[in-house]
Amino acid sequence: MPSNYENLPVFKECYDLLFMAVEWCSKMKRDFRYTIGEDLKRRIISIETLIYKANTAEQCAKWIYVKEALDFMVEVKIYTRILHDCKQISTKQYGIACERFVLIEKHLSNWEKHTITTYI
Repeated sequence: MPSNYENLPVFKECYDLLFMAVEWCSKMKRDFRYTIGEDLKRRIISIETLIYKANTAEQCAKWIYVKEALDFMVEVKIYTRILHDCKQISTKQYGIACERFVLIEKHLSNWEKHTITTYI
């Protein structure tokens, strides 16, 4: 039986990133809020969903969900960079987000390596 996904460190880090994005959106200019901001939040929610699926999937399928989550992280990083470059988030907010990116990607990469080596 898989562990509770809400207790996974990667899920918590991703949730914290989502919470940050929600806070950012409330302070963005309208055109950014309803384009990049909404896409950013949707993509982070997709990553959260993939983490849930990976946690509940059979061992042989976990790496597929983890790999997709890692791919989506690239989009999240690009959206966040655009927001920073367009001065919709501060350098401090961008730095905190980058620290979260590193932690999330580290957790996901380790999980991917573990599932691939366990299955092979």
